Amino acid sequence: MNIIVFSKDRAMQLELFIRSFNKYVKDFDKYIINIIYTYSNDNFKLGYDKLIGMNYPNVNYIKETNFRSDLIRMINLEKKHIVL
Repeated sequence: MNIIVFSKDRAMQLELFIRSFNKYVKDFDKYIINIIYTYSNDNFKLGYDKLIGMNYPNVNYIKETNFRSDLIRMINLEKKHIVL
């Protein structure tokens, strides 16, 4: 299953989602969470830097540069379902 999350200026909310997912989803380590994130200023960037530094093993981060291209790159066509 492709799990793709979009986040802008909400690193704390995103961290809570990741913790909740890992706590409540059975076999959470079998799923990869792909996150496309961006921020509007350096204060929000610090939050994402801290979150990325937490090293969740089942999470991939990509800094948004071109939303469409970034999204297409995150989709694994070998997986049958997509959750956005």
